[in-house]
Amino acid sequence: MVVIPLILCSMPPTRSLKLSLNGKQQVEDVLTDKAWGSAELAEAAGISEPTAKNFRARKSVDRKNFVQFCKVLGLDWKTVADLPATSSGSARNVDPGDRPPTSESASENQAIERMFEKVWSVMLSTE
Repeated sequence: MVVIPLILCSMPPTRSLKLSLNGKQQVEDVLTDKAWGSAELAEAAGISEPTAKNFRARKSVDRKNFVQFCKVLGLDWKTVADLPATSSGSARNVDPGDRPPTSESASENQAIERMFEKVWSVMLSTE
């Protein structure tokens, strides 16, 4: 078993996620296209309506529920989640005043992000 210190991960160490501002708009666009409200989203995902309302309101919901809502809506959860910024600039919420990383640190960050994505996939598939 490989253990990766949480400090290396670009994801929060919590079990919950919430929508980014852009992600909320994408979710609302899909729901409008489907003519769905929170009740229909909850039923399609097999999750409670209060949790669907929290998801739509950009409140934190359990990671498994967040991923399930995105799956039902045909959205990639990684593109709609409010994820913390990384020094590589690949996540949202990056401070525009940050200097770009050097090529050495960028390649290290890319390697860490690839490793994290593998770990994250395993975590999601085992729960």
